[in-house]
Amino acid sequence: MTVEKSDDKSYPYTIKGGWGDKVYCSLEDLKDIKKQINRILKEEKRLDKNRKM
Repeated sequence: MTVEKSDDKSYPYTIKGGWGDKVYCSLEDLKDIKKQINRILKEEKRLDKNRKM
């Protein structure tokens, strides 16, 4: 997946998937996605730490 700038004023970013999918989004959308990713990574880190014990 990649994130690129687009020319659309309403949705200035495009998230492109591996199969040619495109999702147009705003900066607020990207911030929300970042929060979701960070939450998942934090949970995975916690689970991984517990697995090693």
